[in-house]
Amino acid sequence: MEPTPPLASGIPVHCAHHAIVSIHELKPHPSNPNKHPERQLVLYAEAIRQNGWREAITISRRSGFIVSGNGAAEAARRLGAMEAPVEYQDYASEHEELADLLAHNRLPEMAVKDGAKLADILQQLGGAASVLATGYSPAVIAELLEQIAPPPQYPITPRLNETHRLLCIVVESETDWAFLRNLAGIRVERSYKNASVGEGHVVTFERFLDQLRANLDSLRARPAE
Repeated sequence: MEPTPPLASGIPVHCAHHAIVSIHELKPHPSNPNKHPERQLVLYAEAIRQNGWREAITISRRSGFIVSGNGAAEAARRLGAMEAPVEYQDYASEHEELADLLAHNRLPEMAVKDGAKLADILQQLGGAASVLATGYSPAVIAELLEQIAPPPQYPITPRLNETHRLLCIVVESETDWAFLRNLAGIRVERSYKNASVGEGHVVTFERFLDQLRANLDSLRARPAE
């Protein structure tokens, strides 16, 4: 395959394709049950921006609709792309076309991921920019890497007759969670405690911050232990 020059948008094309067409010519299939939420399209667009076109959008010659790649087309529009690579396929009937459309939607969903291998690859990629191009959000990546984190050198061990009152702080955004983790020094620890050691309590992150701000002076005055 002859290398294709980057499109007018600057996005390189690395995949086999039949034609480069205007983004305005791409018509979503009206029978496609898959919808693409905004957060998915943001990550999809970043993958196309960084990786270029690695798969052409499949168009039915019979109907002219997108059979596979509707998410890619929507993401490309968000990038301001004016063109996209497409491949054309023939379908003998509407039933055959719809069956292929559903297969493209359904079969990838049935894959089973090896969490350890996935986390290892994400760890190798490292930088935030390259990781975003994988389609995984920062929150999901942090959770996966936390699962394979090595156990601490000094695990938490029980003390004689110890009891605890456990506090659950509710956060509603990744930014608040990152702030809280840094503020409280939260990290993954291995513990031998169980649910019988104490009581649990819940407070919203906003109320926690309000109380923290209200008591900053007393916190500064408290001697370090």
